[in-house]
Amino acid sequence: MTVSSERADALAALRFLAERDDVDSDRIAILGMSLGGMIAAYTLAAVPTVKTAVLWNPVAFPKELIDRRMTPETEATLASNGVLDDGGWPIGKSFIEEMKTADPLAAVRDVRIPTLIVGSTEDEIVPHAHAEAYSEVLRKNTPESHLHRIIGAGHTFASLPWAEEVMTVTSNWLETRLK
Repeated sequence: MTVSSERADALAALRFLAERDDVDSDRIAILGMSLGGMIAAYTLAAVPTVKTAVLWNPVAFPKELIDRRMTPETEATLASNGVLDDGGWPIGKSFIEEMKTADPLAAVRDVRIPTLIVGSTEDEIVPHAHAEAYSEVLRKNTPESHLHRIIGAGHTFASLPWAEEVMTVTSNWLETRLK
């Protein structure tokens, strides 16, 4: 997996949906979380037919996240094995190199699609500053875009009240914009 392969997959999925007779191509939304939020952001820049988007704890500064996790030990493991074990997920050199050069905020600078950004204030994986950065960039062209903070939540909204909040705010956003 690489950033570019994930972007290609997202674009292929949207093309597939847009070509289906049973899909209203005027009512397509995209939702992504974490790295998926970054991929969704790149997709918004490339597909003008998406009507709205929702980004949950999206990665805005991928190089920062990679740099934070790289230690001399992980560098040595990557050099010798070509892959890192990230909690059972194999992370290859190509992915890491693409993350170091990815700039999703630049990709969304001209996006004019109303976007809901949901950020957890206590996210231990993708700090809340990432969600704030998306909000700042997206609101310049689309003031309707909105940052919703889930106070106290971590990366995966791991409590019933937080999960309910993220689902409620997301479904309300989509219902309103996809009518």
